[in-house]
Amino acid sequence: MRPAGALLALALLGMTAPTSAAELSPTPLGAPRQSAPSLPSRDRRATLCALRGGSVMSSWRTWAYKTLAKMGIFLKKGKLLVLGLDNAGKSTLLTVLMRNEVVPTAPTHQPVTDEIKVGHMKLQAVDMGGHEIARRMWLQYSHETDGVVFIVDACDRDRFLEAALELHKLLAASALPASTPVLILGNKGDLPHSATQEELYWGLGLDELFKKGDRPLGLFMCSVFERRGYMEGFDWLSQYIK
Repeated sequence: MRPAGALLALALLGMTAPTSAAELSPTPLGAPRQSAPSLPSRDRRATLCALRGGSVMSSWRTWAYKTLAKMGIFLKKGKLLVLGLDNAGKSTLLTVLMRNEVVPTAPTHQPVTDEIKVGHMKLQAVDMGGHEIARRMWLQYSHETDGVVFIVDACDRDRFLEAALELHKLLAASALPASTPVLILGNKGDLPHSATQEELYWGLGLDELFKKGDRPLGLFMCSVFERRGYMEGFDWLSQYIK
């Protein structure tokens, strides 16, 4: 006899599934590394906003994984590094994912590990802290992670360069395997005068990183306070978590 879980999975796969990528995912800023965009001028920057991560088949698999996860049959498991400058919203995001509520958080002075369930993934999320001393430890943890979430305060334009330097240094380090996906979240989109997706793209120098095309890289705008935007980013990330 087949196990009950296998029978349920077979029954699920016999259901009518979405037939196109457009039915399955929102439009992220990012693409799989094999189809990294080339933007020769800012006049074409809108092109990148129209790209989707993954093929129709990979999107169909994502849909199947989600449905199986809701039935309690399958959850992807992995380890996640949550990085970014101080006051970007890292701890707040993890608190929302764990408790489904926004509560005040204290600055993170040392690595803190929490288990989070997001979408069809169960992840050990390590909040590394974002102050200068904590940043020195980022690379020590990067070789043993399945994915990175890099959060940026989209309202603090004065620190875009600082965030860009830390991000580029991280991605250039040999300690972070080229296959490791990196999700960049532009947080605090609910506040007045927050940067747009395009502003953050250029402010972080992401054109250089996308042109390299050597790793999965995606940029999504969000508001952790209003609980919007980040789930689309995690959906994108999930296709690279085995």
